[in-house]
Amino acid sequence: GGAAPTISPIYSAPQGRQQAALMINVDWGEEIIPGILDVLSEKEVKATFFITGRFATNHPEMVKTIADAGHLIANHGYSHPHVDNLSVQQNQEEIIKTKKALEDAGVSPSMFYAAPYGESREHVIQAAEELGYRVVYWTVDTVDWQEPSVETILERIVPKAEDGTLILAHPKECTLKALPQMIDGIKAKGLSLVTLSDILPES
Repeated sequence: GGAAPTISPIYSAPQGRQQAALMINVDWGEEIIPGILDVLSEKEVKATFFITGRFATNHPEMVKTIADAGHLIANHGYSHPHVDNLSVQQNQEEIIKTKKALEDAGVSPSMFYAAPYGESREHVIQAAEELGYRVVYWTVDTVDWQEPSVETILERIVPKAEDGTLILAHPKECTLKALPQMIDGIKAKGLSLVTLSDILPES
């Protein structure tokens, strides 16, 4: 047989460019996304949206709107299962179905993959890497699904943001409320917020 595949998930980006990346994982929250897009536009920030296939199937026009605004679209699997419990083949089916759903929505998805629930067993990463995806986790997490206060979100992100930081968020009301101050706080540290394709070298 050939060499074993390299298991090399990404938790932060290389340093030296004073850049950080905001990553928004989307499996719900269609009522919040327009507000997030407004803030990103106003602040001239580009983000990366990891979108599930079922969201893209249910909201294709919203996915197209995100892409048309200049944000990066990436793969978050199809049905948001506990992927650690799926086989390699089942993991690959989730990813392939999502790529098709995103393309059906009229966008050209990037080759980044975020595993649902941030699960990270080796075969989950291997499944994505065998399909040519780069598997991305995060450096700092808003934990916004717990509906923390704006202050808590800001404390979790802004003091820790540095060159190469990857920030995880979801389309939650609390995140939308925190977003303008979060962006301002990160920019005040001399960092620009860019997409994963900007911050991660191709090789």
